[in-house]
Order: sequence, then structure tokens, then C-alpha cells
Amino acid sequence: MECDCRLAAVPTSVELWKLRLKCAIMKDHVKEVNQVFKQGILQLKEKSAPLWVMTLRYHTLTSGNEVLELIFKDGVEQPKEVSDVLKPEYIEWLALSKGMKETRKAYFMLAEKKPYCKELHASMLKLESLEMDQDIEVMESALRFACEQFGVEDVDVWINFIEFYLRHHKTLEKEKGAFDVNEKVLEIHRQAERTLGGCNDGLLLSDFREKYDAVRNSTEI
Repeated sequence: MECDCRLAAVPTSVELWKLRLKCAIMKDHVKEVNQVFKQGILQLKEKSAPLWVMTLRYHTLTSGNEVLELIFKDGVEQPKEVSDVLKPEYIEWLALSKGMKETRKAYFMLAEKKPYCKELHASMLKLESLEMDQDIEVMESALRFACEQFGVEDVDVWINFIEFYLRHHKTLEKEKGAFDVNEKVLEIHRQAERTLGGCNDGLLLSDFREKYDAVRNSTEI
């Protein structure tokens, strides 16, 4: 096969491996698909995310949940360039196939495991927000993880956390009893100032202050 000859000459070409895997998928040979996939990820390593995605799409149409979960569980253990793509997809797949109880369980296992993935927290927050019976504590945790793990270089994770409390303070007051939203917002503001102020990038701190003022001025408590 011409593609095999070209791969032999350029074994680390992402595009050639994608083409080779596509050929196997078009023939619908499960054994060949799996073989090409395994060979490809060994060669491409941290550049292999497209092969993981293609293989998962194929098995979504041809295999059961057990096969898909095995691939996902292997994928989220890969280098950051790969796991960053697959972690959000994994919890979205879990939500559809196994429900939110299993999704939350998997999320918390992945959330504290390096390498950290910002999009994982965003996906969990989105999934939880779509639930009829939202788990506010899970949403709160997702935003807290984002701040703890990415708050040194990302202003928006702090703003999102503040907006969450401003948006859900009535629910939190019911669930937690003594809850002062203004005190909580000021606490996050202080944490953000300390964190962003310690990174020697005045632009980040300036950006945070501008966005914080805009949020507070547009919100009445």
C-alpha cells in the first residue's frame, strides 16, 4: 500500500497516520483499525490526539460502551497534549451513557490528577448546569479547581467564580444557611489579587480589576 510506504519513510507524520487509519476505517476492519491505531500512537506519542479521536468515533458506531470506556480510560492517562482533548470528551460521553452520578465520580478523580485540564472543569460545569436537579457543590468545586490550577495565568477563571456566586447566591443561602455572598466575593477578589499579583504581569492584574469592576457594577445584590 502506498500509504504504508510513505509512513515507512516518514513514520512521525500525523497526516499520513490519519490517512492510514481512515483507510482502515473505510474498510470497516475492526482488527486493522485497532492495529493501525496502536502502531500510530506509539509513533506519534504526544501528537497522537487525532488518532484517538478518530478511533473513538469509529468505535462509537461499531462497538459497545465497554470498548469505548477502555479507550477513554487509556486516553486520559496519556501525555497532556492527548489527555487535554480526551478528558472533556470522556465526561461528556459518561453523562450520555451512564448518567451524572458516574460522571461526577469520574470528574473528581480526573480533576485532581496531573496534568491538569482546564477544559475538563468547563465541561463539567456545563454538564451540571444543564441538569434539572443541579448539584451546586459540584459546580462550585469545578470553578474552585479552575482557580487553584490555572488562576496564576488566567483572569477569567476568577471572574467566572465570582459570577457563579452572584448568580446562585440565593440557592447557596438556602443550602448553606449562613452565607454572605458579598463576603465570599471579596474573599475570591483577595485571592485573585494575591495570585495574579505574584506572577509579575501587571497586565493580568489590571485586566482582572477591570473585569471585576464591570461585573460588580452590573450586578445588584
